[in-house]
Amino acid sequence: METIIKSRDDLEQYRVEDGSGYLLEADARVECNLFVRGYLDVGGNLDVRGYLDVGGNLDVRGNLDVGGNLDARGNLFVRGYLSVGGYLSVGGNLDVGGNLSVGVYLFVRGYLFVGGNLFVRGYLSVGGNLSVGGYLDVDGYKLIKPRPLIAIGPLGSRHARLWAFNTERGIRYQAGCFFGDTEAFLAAVAERHGDSEVARGYRKAVTFVESYFLPHSDGLATSDNHPQEPPCGDAGGGA
Repeated sequence: METIIKSRDDLEQYRVEDGSGYLLEADARVECNLFVRGYLDVGGNLDVRGYLDVGGNLDVRGNLDVGGNLDARGNLFVRGYLSVGGYLSVGGNLDVGGNLSVGVYLFVRGYLFVGGNLFVRGYLSVGGNLSVGGYLDVDGYKLIKPRPLIAIGPLGSRHARLWAFNTERGIRYQAGCFFGDTEAFLAAVAERHGDSEVARGYRKAVTFVESYFLPHSDGLATSDNHPQEPPCGDAGGGA
């Protein structure tokens, strides 16, 4: 029998005895925005019409659909597929047994494991290891296996990571708010950093990326959509 949550008060009856979180033993549908203090454990499928913010770990033994944004401050485990209409931010590790689809951007502080395919309509940032059983598609750029992407760092004036994506249309770089091909990236580096040590570090990274990717390109098909620029965060306004 499906559990219906229409307000935060409806959730309170499922709080565990020690008060550390909530346990829903079967399928559940949430018809409101929901902030959860502590962990949330769902024994079946979970369908959230608005946004979902979980202060601890989130464990869903079925499929998870979220219409808005999803913030999981701890680890996130989904045995089935995971679909998020907005952005997805995970403070720990993210483990998805099926496909993962994200409507805006995906940020994972720990490792990311996806048993099926991975679709992200914005930018992708992963702090740990990345493993995808199917194919990867970052905002219409289908990535090429066996080496779809790499992160190098810390680099640059802000000591952040430089992300490089091996796509069917060539290598794309992401640094802060910058996303573009090799020529545009090197031009941005030269304009911002001249011939400084920072610029030389970026150029060495590009040389390494090209040697890492190019012998391993399979030429997979992709669409002609252009990537969405990520919002500026700690990485600042570019390279």
